[in-house]
Amino acid sequence: MFVAIVCFCAGVSQTLIGEIFKQIISNETQGVMKFWKPFLLVLWIAGIIVLLIFYIIPQEEALNNETIQKLEKENELLTVKNVSLDEEIKKLKKQTDSLTGKIVLSHKMIQNLQNALDEKINTIDRMSALDLYEYFSGFTADSTRLKQ
Repeated sequence: MFVAIVCFCAGVSQTLIGEIFKQIISNETQGVMKFWKPFLLVLWIAGIIVLLIFYIIPQEEALNNETIQKLEKENELLTVKNVSLDEEIKKLKKQTDSLTGKIVLSHKMIQNLQNALDEKINTIDRMSALDLYEYFSGFTADSTRLKQ
């Protein structure tokens, strides 16, 4: 069957194929076989070439084309994802910059509060016992009569 298809594709008529098979089967003379063996070899090679050209290579090309189309679609999807991720990166960078500014302000505020606390502690450390008593109790030890 395969030989008939190959021979038909190679342009050999059905009657010639029938004659070839009759002579091969009958095997009457060795001279005829010597003549037909190279012809059959060429015929087989031509059939294989035709099979490659018209069947196998186009299938591989179709498979390659399908693969290329799938990869192009995937590339488009990845491009869209890439754009959305780039936008998200920009948004997160803006948030980072905003938060960095707030952190800097918070550190400045903490430093100012720490400095104010240190000043108050230093002031209290420099006070004498009488000054501390006056500061925390709200009483004064000075008599008002003497000040007049």
